[in-house]
Amino acid sequence: LVVVCLGLFLPLFWQLPLLRSEAMYALIPQEMLARGSWLTPTLNGVHYLDKPQMLYWLNMLSYKLLGVSAWSARVPTLAMAVGEVWLTYLIGRRLVGQKAAWLGGFILLTCIGFFVLHLQILTDHLVTLSLLGALYCLLRWQDTPSRRWSSLFFLALVAGFLSKGFIGLVFPVLIGLIYAWQTRDRRLLRLFLSPSGIALAVILLAAWAVGSELANPGYLKFQIVNE
Repeated sequence: LVVVCLGLFLPLFWQLPLLRSEAMYALIPQEMLARGSWLTPTLNGVHYLDKPQMLYWLNMLSYKLLGVSAWSARVPTLAMAVGEVWLTYLIGRRLVGQKAAWLGGFILLTCIGFFVLHLQILTDHLVTLSLLGALYCLLRWQDTPSRRWSSLFFLALVAGFLSKGFIGLVFPVLIGLIYAWQTRDRRLLRLFLSPSGIALAVILLAAWAVGSELANPGYLKFQIVNE
């Protein structure tokens, strides 16, 4: 599946110009990197606070490692596409078996919507990847409850929040609760109420919130109330 994914995306990955809004998502981290600011997104020098910084951070790392270019701006998006297909396979293998999981990953990969949108830099891919990561960790915890999987589950929730706000928390938690109700597995409530997992998420999000607010006064009000 990884080979097929790379075979489909790489030929266009190197040569497509930046399309529509993805030029914005490429320019914002370029400006942040030039200023050495990891907490204040700007677009043409003006504060752009509409979304959290996770996608910008990934593109900044790509720029630092590979240089600033249209194709290096797309490297994180390509990695997300591979990750989404891979996690779809892993989740399917645990739920419906290896053959069906492979077919599920292949069907996702060859859907025209998935293909076209994953040629573009969008925050939605990071939200989807974090959602799939959270659900996979939930299934692993269900099989073998451990701090490792609960920590990774809450890290995936944090990544979802830092990608696009509260939607990154609501969907995985809601889906997980519906799954727990459908399977009548009350043990899963221990995962959602894990003290160590909640503490980890709170510490990380509090550090992000304090840092972002200090760097951009009014940022939290804009994110939580306005957005």
